[in-house]
Amino acid sequence: MLTTKAKYYDIKNKSWKEIEVKIDKKLNFDYSNSSWFAIDGEFLGLYPGRDKDVLWTIGSEDDNGNLRVEMIYTYEGDADISGLDELLQSDKEKMFFYGQIDLAFLYKLTGKKVAQPIFDVKVCSKVVRSYTGEHNIDGMVKSFAGTMEDIFPKREMGKFKEFGFSPETWDEQLHQYNVNDVAYLKFLSEKIKEMAKRIDKEEAMNAVNAALPELAVLYAKGYYRDVFSFTYNDTDMASGTVIPRGR
Repeated sequence: MLTTKAKYYDIKNKSWKEIEVKIDKKLNFDYSNSSWFAIDGEFLGLYPGRDKDVLWTIGSEDDNGNLRVEMIYTYEGDADISGLDELLQSDKEKMFFYGQIDLAFLYKLTGKKVAQPIFDVKVCSKVVRSYTGEHNIDGMVKSFAGTMEDIFPKREMGKFKEFGFSPETWDEQLHQYNVNDVAYLKFLSEKIKEMAKRIDKEEAMNAVNAALPELAVLYAKGYYRDVFSFTYNDTDMASGTVIPRGR
């Protein structure tokens, strides 16, 4: 197991905190007292039928309500995913950020659909905050938290995003990048739920979350395009290349 450090901005107390992050080939935290967790995957491409998942970052809270983060490294194919599988099938709320691809890779990894309840922060933001096209984590945190703090470092990911190598070789900025992907999803989900209730969009928001695991199965099986579109686009299974066709 590798232990590293990362920082996050505690929105409630408006201060920076440093946490230890565990990276292993299995989960190590006890989630029995946590009602939720946020999860984000990293992959060597966006097609489950072709590409490999590399790691999964899981953010939750400890018994004192503080953020904790661990990662399970799955790239080499020898990870013990039993703990992750159990967590994904639990009645805890699972939070994603634009999670259809995550859900598809998890279906490929475990052979099961992720159990409800599920909350997808970006998709729900698109449904509820339809007055704007800005649905990235950075912008939403600043908008909902009312802070001007530069919470997210610049993401020059092309220079060091080498997830295929062992975690011991990763740049510290890569660890920070992964932590940022899960650290704020609980806060954002609460704000979006409050807004949905206030403007009567709860039903639409809940319908989207209910549909996501089913759509993820389609994606995992090679249906990479919108099957509900009036224009039918087939996709080459090996390359992911779209083959346009008429209606």
